[in-house]
Amino acid sequence: MKRFLTVTALLLVAMTVVAQDVEYNITGEVRNSLDRMYLYSMGFYETIPIDSVDVTEGTFSFHGMAQKDELLAVGDSDRIMPFFNDGTPIKMIVHDNVEDDHVVLAIFEFTEASEQNIKLCQVDVAVGNMLSATQGAEGEELSYLEYATANAERELLLENRESLIPVAFLSDIIDVVDYDSLAILMDTTSVYFSHPVMRDIYDYYLMIGKRRLGIPYHDASLKDVYGREHRLSDYCGRGNYVLLDFWASWCTPCLREIPILKQLYSKYHEKKNFEIVGVSLDNDAKAWQGSIQRLGLQWPQLTDLMVREGEAVQKYGVVNIPANVLLDPEGKIIGIDLKGEDLTEYIAELME
Repeated sequence: MKRFLTVTALLLVAMTVVAQDVEYNITGEVRNSLDRMYLYSMGFYETIPIDSVDVTEGTFSFHGMAQKDELLAVGDSDRIMPFFNDGTPIKMIVHDNVEDDHVVLAIFEFTEASEQNIKLCQVDVAVGNMLSATQGAEGEELSYLEYATANAERELLLENRESLIPVAFLSDIIDVVDYDSLAILMDTTSVYFSHPVMRDIYDYYLMIGKRRLGIPYHDASLKDVYGREHRLSDYCGRGNYVLLDFWASWCTPCLREIPILKQLYSKYHEKKNFEIVGVSLDNDAKAWQGSIQRLGLQWPQLTDLMVREGEAVQKYGVVNIPANVLLDPEGKIIGIDLKGEDLTEYIAELME
């Protein structure tokens, strides 16, 4: 995922830490059927495998060097346990969580580690238990449970903000918890704020703040399929509900949303003053125009062919697509990244 340059550049320079390698020593006892263990380097945008070993006679070990306090993780291909590489050896046990004679997932338990990593392990187990409550839920129930879980996780992080622990979990909640509720965890004076992973987390936090609920829409200039210039203000804040749909012809998940958008447009555009404005992240005009024609898209389609560097994309802090921003008749943001059934139900409620 592309990192964006923001006005926090000078601040992020101040967050830079001097790299210092320290040794990691991890030994584990496996009490389940896992036959291979992996070591990962964790970042905000991706988790990268850096080593793997066979489980031999129920044990495994990792030894090597990594940056001091780098966020690492050990686990299998389904579940991992994060830890900070603080130079203190780690001993752990891997066993199964069994429900109704069925193995649900592997459980990792640190039996020896630094105080911080022991606490991190406890937080991870608590979060895992909360997440298990969402299993099997769908629709509104799932959305509610995910929101409640994320807020409970936020409280755990607040309790541990005198350590590096929040760094390991902020990526779980940053897209779920209310933007303003995250502000206290973005404390630039905190112990964990100087951790390298926080650079991306904080930058992302500022990006999503550009489309937080309740603020007015941002105007931007783009061109239609004929090369004619339009502004978003031509459509927004003019007494109708507007869905700004950020997509691209090469984005498969975006294309999966198209049938839902077509249904909504057909049902509400004429009768309920509902508009959709497509904002494309394409850089190939022919591919973009061909997709519009092939898909039979009837709503306005705009782009500046600048992918993630486009004016509208930057102003709305769009990092991943598909993404969308729903505006009320006055042009205030009332919904972000609503998809599938959630989008259909929310639009239906507004149109009643």
